[in-house]
Formats: sequence, C-alpha cells, structure tokens
Amino acid sequence: MLAMVTSATPPLQIRADPALIECGGNRNKSRSCSWNATGQYLASGSSDKFARLFTVDHVSASSAAGGPTVAGTGREVQALTGHTAGVERVRFHPTEANVLCTAGAERSVRLWDIRSAGTSRSGGKIDFGAGIISVEWNPGQPGSVRHLAVTDKDDTVRVYDARKMSKPLSAVFAFKDDSTVYETHFSPSGTHLVAGVKLAENAMGALRAWKWDEGNDAPKGKAGKVMIGNDNSDMFIGHTGPLYSLKFSPDGKTLVSGGGDALVCLWDVASMTCQATVARRTKFIRSVTFSHDSRLVATSSEEDGIDVADAVTGERVGLVKLMTDEK
Repeated sequence: MLAMVTSATPPLQIRADPALIECGGNRNKSRSCSWNATGQYLASGSSDKFARLFTVDHVSASSAAGGPTVAGTGREVQALTGHTAGVERVRFHPTEANVLCTAGAERSVRLWDIRSAGTSRSGGKIDFGAGIISVEWNPGQPGSVRHLAVTDKDDTVRVYDARKMSKPLSAVFAFKDDSTVYETHFSPSGTHLVAGVKLAENAMGALRAWKWDEGNDAPKGKAGKVMIGNDNSDMFIGHTGPLYSLKFSPDGKTLVSGGGDALVCLWDVASMTCQATVARRTKFIRSVTFSHDSRLVATSSEEDGIDVADAVTGERVGLVKLMTDEK
C-alpha cells in the first residue's frame, strides 16, 4: 500500500444548514480549485484566462466541544493575469503557502509568488507541444528537490525541477502509460507517483501507482529516460467512468478522486479502499482538493458552485457560489 503520514485529528462535526459562501469574482464556472497550505486562500481557475484568489476564512471546522463555524462572505483578493487561454489547473505548493502553479489551455505552465499582488508576470514558465492535463507538486521533505509532475495529452507524465523554471527545461523523468492519463500526484511521503486513468480495455476509472525514489533524480533509471509500460505499477479501480481528478490529504490519510461518473470517492490510503462517496453532483468532476487541515474537500464540476464536504463522511458542509452562478 502507499506510504502515508499520520497525525492526530479531532473529530469534525457538521451543522444541519450548510453555508452558502458568496464569492463575486469568476466570470465563468470554476475549472479548478486549490487551497493554500495555511487555508487562508482558495485559488480558482476559469475560461476567462484568470486565476483568482479568494479568502474563505469562515469556512472552517472546530473541535467537537465548540462545534463548527460555517458562515460569512468570501472575498476576491487577487487576479493573476498572463495566460492567453483558459486556466485549466491551479495548484498551491503543499508547504509553501505563497507558491502557486497554474496550467493554461495555451499549453503553458506558470509559477507564481502570490505576494506580488497585481502582477501580470509569473516567476517561471514551461511551454508544451501537447495540451496540459494536470500539474502537481511533490510534497517532499524540507531541503529536497522541488519536483513538479506535469501530465499532458500524449499520456506521458513528466517530472521537472521547479527550481529551474526560469531556464529552458527538460524533464527529469517521464512515465508513459498505455491507458489514458488525466491527472498525476506524488504521494505525501514522496515515494509514489499516482495517476488517474481511463483503462483502455473497459473505460473504467482507476488509480495507477508507480514507485518514486525521493533520493534520486529518477527512479531505477537514468534521468530523462521514459519508462513505458506498467510492470512497476499497482492499480486500484474506483469509478465506472474515467478518473479525472485526485488529491491526497495533507495528513496523508485520505485520497479523494473524482470521475466521469459524477462521483467523488474518499479512499483510505492505508488500505486503498473507498470509504465514502459524494454523490450530489450530476455532471463529471473536474477538480478536487483538501483544506489545509485535511477536514474538508472542495469539488468543482460542470455544475454551478464549488461543493465543500466533510472529508470523512462526504456530507455537505457548504457551497462556494460564484458570481455567474446567478441566473
């Protein structure tokens, strides 16, 4: 099974009336969302070419004694410009709260320091020939190489050293899958690369896990080499349609996946079994992400708003309603 990080977490209580958090900002539906490491900001990307940052401080969960606090109004605090087409993915670094990576439909990946308010210049850029499907950070350990996994439409996962994004880059390593790959993540311990795929033989959605050696530039091979095939991988089937999006919780205990079957699955990492599902959506799931304390899961789909759920039970906690969700 996948290695995980453990920490003590008090139980989460859900109030009976889920909150509606108004966030005037995105002119189009959210294509991707990501919380930063402190939980202060929620990033959202959309087809209007902007990545926007919202404060959602009031969406929180307290201890059993005090009960949850789920109320208030969200606020747009920053819009990042630079992409020339829709922003398909936004991903905060798992430990560096001010570092954000975005991927645009114009086939570029950009790196941002959100402390540079109002800037239209990113801190680094990678251009691709094929379309980009996902970008994900390696949580790693302090002082380790800062790896960024980029999945593109030729079903190849390429790993880059993000410290060198200001220079022309070549991949540190690449994995080529014989299924359709939609998104790839490092496990919290940095020991595995886990991809969401659609299997070629039956179109089912599955998790594909490759071993990754955190201590070397490339696992079991020369840097820059492409590993083709799945002999060194494990597979876990979880959806009746393509598995489009996945995310590990910061505490390493849970993995969330979203698929073309409109379901969100909450996996126990220790056993790699689905423990709960979110079945409120009726259209395919575009993006899933955890809050910094691992208690909440935010979900973007082809429907209005961002669903916020209890990460253990899948029960709704709130809904982030975007401005253009008004009819």
